[in-house]
Amino acid sequence: MVAIVLLGDLTNEHKKVNRRQVNNLPSHVKGQAYFKDYSRTGGSLNKSTGYYINRPNQKHCAVEFIKVDGEDYWTALHWNTVEEFWYTARPALIPRNNKWNLGWWSLNDPQHPDYIDTEQIAETSEGPHLPIEAHPGAHKEILAGGLHHIATLQGASPLSPQEPILPQIEEAIAQGISIPLDIAPAAAVLPPLTQGPPTAPIPVATSAQGNTLSYVPMSGPQPIQVAASGGQTIPVAAASNGGLKGTPPQPFEGDRNKSHAFLVAFGIFRFTNQKNEAMSNPATRVTTALTYMQGNMMEPWKEKQMTKLEARITGGVMDTEEIHWMEFEQAFKDSFTNANRKQEAFNSLIKLKHGPDGLDIFIAEFKRLATAAEVQLDDHGTIYHFKQGLKPGLMQAIIASNAYTPQNPWTTFKEWEDNARSCHLKWIHGQEFKRQNDNR
Repeated sequence: MVAIVLLGDLTNEHKKVNRRQVNNLPSHVKGQAYFKDYSRTGGSLNKSTGYYINRPNQKHCAVEFIKVDGEDYWTALHWNTVEEFWYTARPALIPRNNKWNLGWWSLNDPQHPDYIDTEQIAETSEGPHLPIEAHPGAHKEILAGGLHHIATLQGASPLSPQEPILPQIEEAIAQGISIPLDIAPAAAVLPPLTQGPPTAPIPVATSAQGNTLSYVPMSGPQPIQVAASGGQTIPVAAASNGGLKGTPPQPFEGDRNKSHAFLVAFGIFRFTNQKNEAMSNPATRVTTALTYMQGNMMEPWKEKQMTKLEARITGGVMDTEEIHWMEFEQAFKDSFTNANRKQEAFNSLIKLKHGPDGLDIFIAEFKRLATAAEVQLDDHGTIYHFKQGLKPGLMQAIIASNAYTPQNPWTTFKEWEDNARSCHLKWIHGQEFKRQNDNR
């Protein structure tokens, strides 16, 4: 029942981990971790054998209980597909206060660094044996920490309902973590329970080794459930009550003529929420995008994308790898992009005319169609179609202007655009004086 020892320092660099092949950790250490024993191949050990957990957006995440720098930790493992071995790094360490109840050695386990053998002390001590408290003064420390972090007039009204803090303080002390009394009270920085947006984890305790216990508010929006293959569901952040900000894209139902607009709208939505995990994490970004796709045409495609996402993660690709989003986006374009979009935009571009809507509208629409047709504004052909679309009178005024020289005509779109606007403005001013003279 020992942790897998890693030699040397654990940094941000990948460090190889040899997974244990037997289920030998006690239940209070395993928590929700489960052991999968895969059959051997040709007498060799199966490298997939070991402990796993199920994350909200990642099933069968490989984990291992390791010892590094003299400390025991649970860590997430990732598979090196090139050299075929499991590895970890310091960012992959799992906090001891976690949602999967991945635990640590209990105080009555000899593996615990603060383990006290009461029977041995009783045998070697002189005089009557007195019960020894596992954590001397623990009750006093809980009381002191609770008074500091809960009984405060700072922050929200003391009568405002808030989520309990004391259980996490008790848990910290049970793990041997000291409760600091020289920081702002946790209750002073927590929002009332009735407010929507959940706050970020708030540090309330730090051990001598630098380990931090944070208070994580449990209130907030319920996650959206995304249907996945095999009857599984993957929760993602809700787009309300403090979740995602801004205007979400209109639900996409498979219309190829709207696929480009959907990607643009989702791109804006993504940038607005770039610090939200629903967008910053590539795997979760995929599930978030899938929540904005609906209809009978989209359901089979969504299920296929979830199957691919799960396969990549199960195969060892970290959920933070951008390959998840890149493959999803390319699959979307391959399936729903209007193949004739460029040609249709170019056909509309060469037919566009400067009409009664005004010069500004004509120029804006010309640029939009040029972008959709993927042609360069400064190309000779593009400038030619721009001149063809202008009103004949305006085109004659441009040529007659002092700025135009036939021997050295303008070669950029901006030059033609600026001179078209200048001549058009002169015409507008001339029309104003003409009306004034007509009214005399």
